[in-house]
Parts: sequence; structure tokens; C-alpha cells
Amino acid sequence: MVGVSTIAENILDNPVFVGLSKTEAEELASHCDILVLPSGRTVFEQGSKSESIFVLFRGSLSVSVRDMAGEDHLVGQISQGDVFGEMGVLEGQRRSASTFTAEDSVILRIPGTSFTMMVKQGHPAIHRLLQWAIRKSCQRLRDLDTRL
Repeated sequence: MVGVSTIAENILDNPVFVGLSKTEAEELASHCDILVLPSGRTVFEQGSKSESIFVLFRGSLSVSVRDMAGEDHLVGQISQGDVFGEMGVLEGQRRSASTFTAEDSVILRIPGTSFTMMVKQGHPAIHRLLQWAIRKSCQRLRDLDTRL
């Protein structure tokens, strides 16, 4: 098991959490855990309950969506530093896509209950995480607009 101080060090090294104090990073770390996954491992599946938000510390992930005919389609990549899995937690909906590791990866997992509690407390880490997620969502929409 990875300790709080090790998780806090990883949090402080991540661009999502730039500017957090060591104490703030340790507070966030006390609610989280680290997933160390080999290439090809599923992080979550489309349709599963949305119980956590994730931040990719190292590695890369692929995102796929299964259509109504049961065919899987690769629809995106998640890069180091990205927040993912936030949509389902924020909306209270099931996962809209599946994610799996494209290479060996290290992922921060923030349980949805802890996320909600820290939102109510106004924790600076959650403020930064939401800013990052909104910025990335806007970027994805602009990219989609450009393709259309």
C-alpha cells in the first residue's frame, strides 16, 4: 500500500494541482489511493457505476465506446496529467465509456464520496481539479467543432 506522503508527493508533481501546499496535498492524499496498472488493464467499463474521479499521473489510457451493435470504437486518449471519470460522478450517471491502460500507468483515484465532501469544504485541490476538467472539456468541444 502506498502511503499518504508518497501520494502527496505525486499530487504536488502533477500539473492539475500546481500551487497546492504540502498540507493541502496531504489532506487530498488521505482520501485517495494510487492504482499501478500494467498495459491492457481496464480502469472502468462503460455502463458501470461512477464512483470515483481519476488523475493520470504516469502512462496513457485509451477510451472506447461500445455502440448498440456491441462493437467497440476507440474514441480518445488520456494523457499524463489528465483528469478523467469526472462526468459520471458530477452528473450521477453511469460511465459513458470504457478506459484501459495503453501502457503501464499510475493513477490517482479519488472516491466520489470524498470528492463531494471536499467540494462542500471548498478544498483548494478540488477547485484546481475542476478548473482543469472544465478547461479540458472546453478543449474537447473546440476540437470537435473543428472536426465538424
